[in-house]
Amino acid sequence: MNNKSIIVTSILNLDNNDTMNLGVIPLDETWYLRSFGACDINMGDNKSSVYILKFGSDIKYIISLTGNTQTINIGKEFAGDGVKRFSVDRFNYSGYNKRCPFWLEVSKKA
Repeated sequence: MNNKSIIVTSILNLDNNDTMNLGVIPLDETWYLRSFGACDINMGDNKSSVYILKFGSDIKYIISLTGNTQTINIGKEFAGDGVKRFSVDRFNYSGYNKRCPFWLEVSKKA
């Protein structure tokens, strides 16, 4: 296993919903997903943010937060087929434009 991890982060001001697509995993390449985390910066209205991690069209993990941070330790391998990619859907249920950061820690299997 390659010990070099890549941390993918996104910190955006989000007033609605969005999707961030990461690169396609090449055919015959395997990635090791160590963790998936997110943070909701509460704007005082106690409305949550939801983060959905997908691989291809399959939902893998969901994080729903209101004013806190969560990291899920995953420890799972994902094999590339030259088409599938990780993506994160973000939903901001607040009426405010707020920061909705998330992160993934991945490494390429040697």
